[in-house]
Amino acid sequence: MCAAALYVLKVKNIVYGCQNDRFGGSTVLDVAAVLRPVTIMKGGYKGEEAMGLLKEFYKGTNPSAPPSKVKVKHN
Repeated sequence: MCAAALYVLKVKNIVYGCQNDRFGGSTVLDVAAVLRPVTIMKGGYKGEEAMGLLKEFYKGTNPSAPPSKVKVKHN
């Protein structure tokens, strides 16, 4: 969805650090094949550093976040 919006806006270049196929970076529908964008995408820019920043960010907690719904396994 985000990529489609950028394609429609005719953004010329998109540069990103790390790709995460599970949480973004690819979709079931190949949006580029449908919209045939002029956008040039380049991934992996400072990929290791970008991944480190994401990992560090997710270590923190958000005091305003709702309680987790993740089920905890009890042995």
